Amino acid sequence: MNRRMHCIKRVRPFSKGSSLCCSEAAEKVLSPPRGLASLRSVGIVVVLWCMNITPLAWSAPSSRPATTRPSVHPAKPNARRVAPSKQKKQAKAKPTKKKTMRTVECRNRPKYGRFCLGRVIGPSFSNQILRCPHCGKSVLVKKLRKRWAPNQFDSDLRPHFGHYHQKHRVWVCRHCGYAAYGSDFFRSYNKKRMTRALQRIRKVYKSQKEVPPHYQFFMANAAYVARAKNAAFFAELMLRAVWSMREEKPAKAEKYIKTFRRSAIAAIRSAFHQKQFPLAIQHLRAFQIADLLRQQKQWSESVYWLERSFSLMEKAKKAKITPRHHKRLQRWILQLQDKIAKRNTDVFVLK
Repeated sequence: MNRRMHCIKRVRPFSKGSSLCCSEAAEKVLSPPRGLASLRSVGIVVVLWCMNITPLAWSAPSSRPATTRPSVHPAKPNARRVAPSKQKKQAKAKPTKKKTMRTVECRNRPKYGRFCLGRVIGPSFSNQILRCPHCGKSVLVKKLRKRWAPNQFDSDLRPHFGHYHQKHRVWVCRHCGYAAYGSDFFRSYNKKRMTRALQRIRKVYKSQKEVPPHYQFFMANAAYVARAKNAAFFAELMLRAVWSMREEKPAKAEKYIKTFRRSAIAAIRSAFHQKQFPLAIQHLRAFQIADLLRQQKQWSESVYWLERSFSLMEKAKKAKITPRHHKRLQRWILQLQDKIAKRNTDVFVLK
């Protein structure tokens, strides 16, 4: 048999020009006389070395020095020690908010930054440039920065917001005619139905930077018809249109006020017939239609809706629902009854 088949692994030669296998190296070492026990131990070590086994007692310690991982936050010599929980809190940086310019309109008063030196007229709002979801062109809108509780109301419950008018609530694209409230501007809709609804009233005002306020509500009405809103929604929209005409006072304002007022009365009646108003605001809608009928000199119907407003408020209290403005509504009803008795059609401020 070939001698190389017994050799499992070649080992390093003992001298130049000689090459021995494991068995031959063991025989060479074990061949000396029997009295030499130290040489036998050397032979055992050679066999273990051929089998890739190293005794633990013979393993020499590594000469490399122990390396320590550098700390992420090296301690300064005179630095104050901080608890680990506080270090984590300090590591988390708060995201910075983008600063937007706020504008406040002042009436005949000096302006300092975004503040007025004196009483501020109206809430603060900001101008923003958005992209129209219908045509993709830019739209300049005014966005209210904070909620403002009005202190005064007109006889048809128009709130007084200073220079922030009702027309600013409706965002309009003057390029395609798309219009909606700020909360509904980017909501999904049927594009084919919207295009068909806007084709009837589409008109681009090239000579004017802003769309007239009455045209804004005409476009919003067409857009919400495409969205298939109910009568209660159109009642509020037409009421805001009446308020906007009174705030802006455009050319032929009385004509548009009559048009929007008739639409508001019809929408409120339809919503009451279909029971679309919640019980908490039914008394307010009845009070509003009573005042709108008074402005059109329909005295008997105005008295009927005024009495119905009081009964609806009592009905809400029995159902353990707190009606809105219930503390002031009794006083407002008495004021409106006095105007009806005097056959007065003017809009007045409620006290």
